[in-house]
Amino acid sequence: MKKLLVKRAYSCERLVADRQNALEKLRSLFDYLIEHPDKVSPGYRQHLADTPPERVVCDYVAGMTDAYLLRVHEELVGSTL
Repeated sequence: MKKLLVKRAYSCERLVADRQNALEKLRSLFDYLIEHPDKVSPGYRQHLADTPPERVVCDYVAGMTDAYLLRVHEELVGSTL
């Protein structure tokens, strides 16, 4: 079953393109937030005083749903991807 799913579903050209697009947005949002850590939500921002910004941004992004990631990316970075 796993081989069938990999061959017919997970490797589908459309899904591969969607996955690549999502990774590019995730990467660009992460880079943006590293440069502008004040843009993470207040709950995460409070940790910037005692936690490296890479960790704070990583935790913030890891907690995002797909839809929220896309919305925040559009608001902060813009969407040309």
